[in-house]
Amino acid sequence: MKTDDYQTVRIKKIGSSVEEEFVIEVEGNALVCFASNPPANLREGSDCLAAFTFLILDDYKISVSECDRPSSLQRRGEGFAYRIVGQLLDGQLCACGFNFRDEALETEFAYLNGKTISIDVDRIDVDFLK
Repeated sequence: MKTDDYQTVRIKKIGSSVEEEFVIEVEGNALVCFASNPPANLREGSDCLAAFTFLILDDYKISVSECDRPSSLQRRGEGFAYRIVGQLLDGQLCACGFNFRDEALETEFAYLNGKTISIDVDRIDVDFLK
């Protein structure tokens, strides 16, 4: 990841039963995400720099909104899966203050640039700047 892919976030909660689980907050919006290799010095309530990507296990399920639909993050179940609604800008999906990078959005779906899209993801990953 490039340094400018990182944004300032607040760590709301660090998972106790699943140590890779983090609840991250941006602009009052919370997101449950997965951190495969978090730095040891992270503490609840602290601010840090983080970058977000997502994991899709099967095919990309994207729909385009014809009207200006508000962005949203809808958690599906108790895991890390979400339905994200946001604006696609230069390969980055922007929703509720979070910016998600994804190579397929940059290449295969570049023709949707500037559109509001909805996408189902199996997991949201967070990478903390060390």
